[in-house]
Amino acid sequence: MGTGEGAGLTGAERAEGRERVDPHARADWRGAPAWADAHGRWSPRPEPARPTEAARAVGELQGASYERNAFARGTEAEADELCARLALEPDHRLLDLGAATGRHSRALAARGCGRPVAVDLSHTALCAGVAREHDAATAAADRAAAVPPVQWVQADARALPLPAASVDAAVSLCQGGFGLTPDHDRAVLAELARVLRPGGRLALTAYSLAFAARFLAPEDALDLPRGLLHAPTEIRDAHGRDHPADHWSTCYSPAHLRDLLDAVGLETTGLWGWEPGAPTGRPPVVTDPELLVVAVRQASIREASI
Repeated sequence: MGTGEGAGLTGAERAEGRERVDPHARADWRGAPAWADAHGRWSPRPEPARPTEAARAVGELQGASYERNAFARGTEAEADELCARLALEPDHRLLDLGAATGRHSRALAARGCGRPVAVDLSHTALCAGVAREHDAATAAADRAAAVPPVQWVQADARALPLPAASVDAAVSLCQGGFGLTPDHDRAVLAELARVLRPGGRLALTAYSLAFAARFLAPEDALDLPRGLLHAPTEIRDAHGRDHPADHWSTCYSPAHLRDLLDAVGLETTGLWGWEPGAPTGRPPVVTDPELLVVAVRQASIREASI
């Protein structure tokens, strides 16, 4: 077999003048870009230089219309799952990281599952959440039903303005605070471990690497060594206008996610497949788009590194 350019191509590929390129030939283990499309062909993509700004843009553009997105329709079912998995009590201080409009915070508070602290970078999304909470509080007053108020905080997930060991539980769903880039995610998990009290529980969803690789859309690209997915998309604002945008998601295998959590002192106690709005309640399979993991904060970071 020849070793020159074009060796190993099928006859059809040669006839069409297409070259199947191994992205690993253009990258190394140190993390140089290795973007490839669904056919394994080199597919250069922009790097996520400011991933938090890309995430903030969704909330800023959509505001109150954020909850019209299809993934938000299953909030009530997700809140039921979170309340059960975290064994939340009414007096638990609950961190909702990457909360956007605080849809999970409000749903959990209404169930008596904790006193939520909703954290997001988007001021517009948080203001929309405050307005929705006010409307819900007015309705609750009419029914003489008291719902704990949500604390609203604008902050970066990598630098939370919360004291160490100050929350009893934390949730981060829908790639709001976790799942942007590998470096970003490590910093976020370290902050979550810092603010959780020993014994506190975390529920977190992450995009599945197996699903991303198997069902990669024609317009998307996956950097497999980094587990980084790029998808060109459009964000529809509150006025119905579409804005072109780049969307990045970090993708994980169950083993990688467990190792990452363990490295910051969070011990995995459960891991399931996750379909937004329709929790599976079973171990993950390749057709699950996301993973749900529950982890417990160990007594100390030092203990986790032994």
